[in-house]
Amino acid sequence: MKFYTYELPNKKHFGFFCHAYDRYGGFTHESHLIDLNKNWIIESGKCHYINRTWERFSYQSTLLQTVHKAIERRKESIKINYQYENKNDNWRKKADRNALQMRIDKDETINDYRELLTLIAPEYYTLESVA
Repeated sequence: MKFYTYELPNKKHFGFFCHAYDRYGGFTHESHLIDLNKNWIIESGKCHYINRTWERFSYQSTLLQTVHKAIERRKESIKINYQYENKNDNWRKKADRNALQMRIDKDETINDYRELLTLIAPEYYTLESVA
């Protein structure tokens, strides 16, 4: 069992509660993303391994997977809110897609998660690559 904490430059704190367990034919790593400012679990992720991992540190793959899942869930939430606000069933028009993408790009929560990706795996992610 392990706990990782990350502090973003805007003073937001995120934590990951991670644990591993054996299973038939391998093992599993599981992690839970926690917003330490609000004390709630945001997302969970798990990876199954047969033999061993080639990560920079333990649980790195599950941390990345958990953050990616949190970003996708937030994007879906923004999309649903956008459709509701505009009472728009045909949101696939180019103007609506562009407005939705602008809203996603400006979302503070998604930007925090993207910054968290750069802290977990700086060799794979930069702020420019995850935008």
